[in-house]
Amino acid sequence: GETQGTCFAAGQFLAKILRGSNPLAIADCILKMDKMLAGNRCIKSAFDMALYDIAAKQANLPLYAYLGGAKKEMLTDITVGIDEAQIMATQAKLFVDNGATILKIKLGKILLSVCPLLTAHCQMLIAPILLFTIFNFLPKHASVILKSATG
Repeated sequence: GETQGTCFAAGQFLAKILRGSNPLAIADCILKMDKMLAGNRCIKSAFDMALYDIAAKQANLPLYAYLGGAKKEMLTDITVGIDEAQIMATQAKLFVDNGATILKIKLGKILLSVCPLLTAHCQMLIAPILLFTIFNFLPKHASVILKSATG
């Protein structure tokens, strides 16, 4: 298998065989690497990425544009910590007030603390009651992800 040591050694070898090659001839460079060294996909992918980065810089484009992609807004969520409903509601409102648009609210352990014998189905029946406090604080544009796993 590939280790940090094998990748380092293979990287040194690949650098020597690619020295003097045209980095814009990406397919030729990849073929040269494959002919000279079997396997070692991890380190070869590093060279592959570097070659595309060089080509994008030469074209004076960001890499995503060089590869045909478009700049997109990246959406992510922020997790509301597990606590009492009122504290969670306050934390959720603070997140939204500070610009968060997607909140993840974990329910499993909260519901199990209410009744450890509840089944997952029963937990989901109680969840709306528990979340009412939190949703009352949130503006309509906020998205919420509910996670009911207990682990």
